[in-house]
Amino acid sequence: MHSFKLKAIDKLNNPEFWELNISLAIRAFAQGLVEIFIPLYLYFNGVNLQTIFLFYITTNLFNIFLTPFVSVILSKIGPKHSLILNTPFQIIFYLLIYSFTTFNWNIFFLAFILSLAHNFFRQGLHVQIIKSTLKNSEGQSLAKIRIMQILAKALSPIIGGLLTVTFSYNLVLIIACLLILTSNLPLLLTKDNHLEFDLNFLEVFKNIKWNQFWSFFGAGMELDANDLVWPIILVIFLNYSFTTTGIITAIGVFFSVIGSYFVGKLADTKRTGMLKIGVVLGSIFWGLRSIVSTGWQVFVVDSAFGFFDTLKNIPYNSMIYDRFREQKIMNYLVFHQVAINCGRAALFTLLFFFPNLILSVWVGAGSGYLHLIF
Repeated sequence: MHSFKLKAIDKLNNPEFWELNISLAIRAFAQGLVEIFIPLYLYFNGVNLQTIFLFYITTNLFNIFLTPFVSVILSKIGPKHSLILNTPFQIIFYLLIYSFTTFNWNIFFLAFILSLAHNFFRQGLHVQIIKSTLKNSEGQSLAKIRIMQILAKALSPIIGGLLTVTFSYNLVLIIACLLILTSNLPLLLTKDNHLEFDLNFLEVFKNIKWNQFWSFFGAGMELDANDLVWPIILVIFLNYSFTTTGIITAIGVFFSVIGSYFVGKLADTKRTGMLKIGVVLGSIFWGLRSIVSTGWQVFVVDSAFGFFDTLKNIPYNSMIYDRFREQKIMNYLVFHQVAINCGRAALFTLLFFFPNLILSVWVGAGSGYLHLIF
């Protein structure tokens, strides 16, 4: 039987893993304070929905364009330095949002800065996870990371909502900036002994495995439908209550912890079966999101969705990291990031031309099935 006890010996044997885990937990709390409210903040300050969708289309197009350039930098400086290099761009983006009502910043400029933050963080994170975990225990390691992040993130939407209502969203942004800075401290405890990565752009798309491309494409669509569009729907449904939105989001996060505990035990041995169950049941609860009519129904549906989404994502991500180890890491990283950002951009392009928020719910329900062709 697998053990989930966070034993002291584990920390001694694999300090990089726990340093990464603690850093991600602090960062998750910071991001949970502000990020589900960013599109709402823009909306309440005069930016219409189509312009918000254009902002996210542009961000993800920049993500695609910048991916190979950031990969070259990462291959030279190492994944920890890439995570740290995310910090100035993330803080600059938060400060631009902070001063948005004063300077009315151009959304394309905002999108470029956010894209730099995304690229340095996401690419550095994937490589650092590969460095600090083992193939035969990938599922357990990812479950531990997810549990730590979720526990840190569980209260942050509630706190963020309360602070936004009681004081201002700008105060929350400043707190988030300070926490993002703090999250780098654990990464400094050990050296960034990075690997020498081969990166060949001609090889990246020479032999594209289209089943994997479309699987990542679907994952990108579902991720942003859940993380960015669903909170907008929730706030509108809940009569523009940031606090209630934060509470319901936090409850869904809590049930993800429960899912992570049970999934991590089995993710290294029963991946395919768990992935199929998670996809089907997750899709059902995506569909139920479109017909909820009371706060209690939202609570029940989002709680169940949090559990089944975890049932799908941990085995799926374990399978992805296996592929990373089987390929040239940097080549596969570029392919993965381009494909997933194509999916993200496609979601917001669809919403831009058909600005019906409920459409994103059905996109989320359908795109989950693309995980199965991986």
